[in-house]
Amino acid sequence: VEKEARWIADDILQHIESRSEPLECAILARRNKVLDEVEASLGGHKIPYHRSGPSIWSRPEIAAYFALLRFTCSGAMEGLAIILGWCHFSGNSINTILGNLRGVPKPFADGHAPVIDGLTPIESKNLTRIAKSVGMWRKHLEQKWIPRVIDDSADALVDWTAPPGAPPTTGADEPPNIKRLKMFLGFATRALGEMKGSLPIRLRALEQQSKKQPAPGDVRLMTMHGSKGLEFDMVYLIDCAERDDDSSLTAAPDERRILYVGMTRAKRYLRVTFSGKHPAFLQEAGLPILGGSSPVGNEAVVPAIV
Repeated sequence: VEKEARWIADDILQHIESRSEPLECAILARRNKVLDEVEASLGGHKIPYHRSGPSIWSRPEIAAYFALLRFTCSGAMEGLAIILGWCHFSGNSINTILGNLRGVPKPFADGHAPVIDGLTPIESKNLTRIAKSVGMWRKHLEQKWIPRVIDDSADALVDWTAPPGAPPTTGADEPPNIKRLKMFLGFATRALGEMKGSLPIRLRALEQQSKKQPAPGDVRLMTMHGSKGLEFDMVYLIDCAERDDDSSLTAAPDERRILYVGMTRAKRYLRVTFSGKHPAFLQEAGLPILGGSSPVGNEAVVPAIV
């Protein structure tokens, strides 16, 4: 799905650059989860879009990561408060730390953690780890090592999220919250890594994206079911491959109906992407398939159904 989302973002950019007037464009998926991948790709390409429903950039996991990066860039105290709460500091300890640092956060952000009474030994140790890490990343930013800061800070947040004293676990034994955190951090690091400009500029672009209202020219992201009654000049249907168990994607009446809804939202152009087995409904509809030359593996590029 990630490759499909990247291909769609590249294709939209080509249309934006080659046309004098914008097209109304939508990307439709059967599952909301697939739209997370799409957001990461559009965000990395700085393509304006609006998602129906919550954006991944407003997820608490990504909010904590962005707070860590903001504190690294500017030493903003509100960012530190979010980080400490995410890293298992008690409410009283957070208030004590913020009160101790108020007005003078820069030494801490530069890597110097003060000795603060009232913290547990684990909290004192973790506070020192945070200060040293942030101080190191700030030096990296001075050297323009933005990709390294993006990746290293995400890895650190995963380490700090584990409960104090918990043994490291991976694979099937990994806690669900850690798996979820890694997944959302993967979206964020991918988008930030593909963007240009300073780290604050990249952060601001993604954070503003999660709060914006739909505007003319925005690519619309929604589920096929949620697109009922709407029409767009260009429509992309993503993640339409057949299932691994050889059952047809359109075997169930509900699946056939929802795919029909998605396909008929297009007024001028329809593109269907899939990786793996050709969807049976494309053959049933007699729609042409273009494959072999794209990084997706296979795409169906078809005229709009009107």
